[in-house]
Amino acid sequence: MERHSTGALALKARARNVPRSRHQHWWETVFDEQYLKTYVDIVTPERTVQQVAFLMRHLRLKKSAHILDLACGYGRHAIALSEKGHAVTGLDFSKHFIALAKRHATERGVNTQFIHADMRNLAFVNRFDAVISIFTSFGYFEDDSDNVLVLKKISQALKPNGEFIIDLNNLTRIIAWLSREGAVDNTTHRLTATRTEKLSNGLVVTTKDEFHSLTMRASKTRIWKERSTQKRYTTDVRLFSLPEFSCLLEEQGLAVTAVWGDFDDSRFGSDSRRMIIRARKNP
Repeated sequence: MERHSTGALALKARARNVPRSRHQHWWETVFDEQYLKTYVDIVTPERTVQQVAFLMRHLRLKKSAHILDLACGYGRHAIALSEKGHAVTGLDFSKHFIALAKRHATERGVNTQFIHADMRNLAFVNRFDAVISIFTSFGYFEDDSDNVLVLKKISQALKPNGEFIIDLNNLTRIIAWLSREGAVDNTTHRLTATRTEKLSNGLVVTTKDEFHSLTMRASKTRIWKERSTQKRYTTDVRLFSLPEFSCLLEEQGLAVTAVWGDFDDSRFGSDSRRMIIRARKNP
């Protein structure tokens, strides 16, 4: 595996204390009940069971291990891992999701700790046996130095030999799909594709996917109507190749130990649906 890449070196070069802009970021407002409606057929109980089983197999943790679920959403993984006997802390920026998570934990009778916070402000040091980040919850920040900062905070939060599992979009698969199904604009260096589908809850949703090769960012805009009112939101995430991300992990003292293409334990390849990486903190 390559130890360096142009993207990784650029990230490192920009990893400085740059003042953050004051405008509202997409991730501050998107994650609410409207967002959940459009993922009804993707974030299913069956997939959650599969994902938690995967984590149990590959984290190889002892009973009552301390786990941090970073960007935990409404707690579907954190609560399930608590039910397995682990001490789980879930952290998310969405107040709506944290409130849902606390309610669900109470309903299921588990003592999962949920924290409303920005992942860049993680203050834990040598606290967790494992950190998990599931469902493309990394690369949200416009300034690449902030994404590097999150990896630094994750490494600090882990105990020596602690495990980190992160689930990301597969960059090569997205580029191939957009090149095949969408349009290429050589002037703006963008790939775009639009599709419309009817979800199981009755919503007819139009989704526009876009990838900008100069910034390595992928945006997704979803549009639908409810009672004649148009609803929409847009997400915008920095994508990474495997060599680039591995290099960033290594720079933070996290050594890659395994890579999978999905939660069914399939091998990672250019056409894999996901890019799931396990890394171990150096002793």
